Amino acid sequence: MERLELLRYLDQDFKIMDVTRGGGSAHIVKATALRELSQFSLKKGVTVALKSPKNPNAEARQRFKIEYEVLNRFKNHPHIVTPYGLTQCGERYPILVMEWVERSLASYTRDQNAHFLTPDIAGKFLKQAGAALSALHDQNDSVGYLHRDIKPDNLLLLGNNQTVKLSDFGCVMPLGSAPERELLPASSSHGLVYYGAPETLEDDETKRVYSRESDIYSLAVSMIYLLAGTTPFEGDAAGTKRKELVVRKRDSTYLDDAVAFLLSERIPKHQQEVLRQAIDGTPGNRQPSVQAFLDDFFREKKDPHGLYFAERYKTIEEVLGDPARNVFGVTQEIGVDRMLTAYEEMVKYASEHTVTSSLVGDAKTKITTRAQQDYRILEGHIAGASALENAAKKHPGGYTNFGQELVHYFRVWGDEFSPFANPQQKRIHATDVLDFSDPRYKEFTFDPRK
Repeated sequence: MERLELLRYLDQDFKIMDVTRGGGSAHIVKATALRELSQFSLKKGVTVALKSPKNPNAEARQRFKIEYEVLNRFKNHPHIVTPYGLTQCGERYPILVMEWVERSLASYTRDQNAHFLTPDIAGKFLKQAGAALSALHDQNDSVGYLHRDIKPDNLLLLGNNQTVKLSDFGCVMPLGSAPERELLPASSSHGLVYYGAPETLEDDETKRVYSRESDIYSLAVSMIYLLAGTTPFEGDAAGTKRKELVVRKRDSTYLDDAVAFLLSERIPKHQQEVLRQAIDGTPGNRQPSVQAFLDDFFREKKDPHGLYFAERYKTIEEVLGDPARNVFGVTQEIGVDRMLTAYEEMVKYASEHTVTSSLVGDAKTKITTRAQQDYRILEGHIAGASALENAAKKHPGGYTNFGQELVHYFRVWGDEFSPFANPQQKRIHATDVLDFSDPRYKEFTFDPRK
């Protein structure tokens, strides 16, 4: 289907105002609804953005479907562009109908007399963009997502240039997944080269790594652009070959000098250090979460305690991300111990130094969620005689060791992280269903009822 046919199809419901912008793989059309469109919950006259692929192959159609599904999950977020629906022209052209936002942070910054923003204005935009990215990473009810294309061109300004909207979810990817190949459009070189973390720019696609830290990297480089009107990798680096630029992105001395040169007269020293940490060439040296990055940046002075909390929070995230489980299918005891020790150290440190950190509350939420999951699994093993019988038979140590370990794991977590911590709820123990007078447990020397 030719592009002209697509425009004719759109003319049935929309008045096309302008073909305005789009990355290497999509067209963005500005349009207004000619009448009330119930399928999109649009009233007559509402201005929208119509996004369609330049090359409507099967992969592009699948990407559009994923983009709409993810956007729809966040349709009520104040700093993520609002989707109205996904339609299709013929069999080839998917059309994503979205909220129209007039301009990007990139164009807004370029239009300033000095070609950069004041720290107060840039900071306001960073908070809003960070809130959107943090929500994308850390959904409470399901898996989070990586954006993978954070840059000022994809941070849009709504209304009177006061509200940031994160846009362009065409490269979004579920956290923890491994794409078969790179999905960023090849022509999007500006975003790829200047805003991408070095581990995402490897020539060998199989070695590219995407993570929360790579999105944080891009957000930090975007903030540097807002403050300085350029990134540490433009100017003299503009003609640098991609491979050489990746090497430069891992050069600590170069990064130290570039951040100091661009920002020493723009923001306080501790904020320079926070941005420098966020664009470190090694992912593990960056802040562990968007919220940790924002907390560090917006403190009046560098928090000497921040690293303590961040290191222990990272330990908890490592355990939660480890797919290894014990014979019951729950978190291994050593992992539980690592997490609880890290959390207890955070609580103790906060109390002793009279400091606060959002990471303490985040850690407890994450650990509690895992504890609840593990308790449900353990209860499943003792839900009935047949389930118990089958599980015990599979245990290499027989009934005795099975019973000992099962009861033990009910206690591994401790009451604080138990879903039955409410004193008005009766906590279910293995001892409530295991009959230890059964001769099969005659060698059961540990008495779990004490």
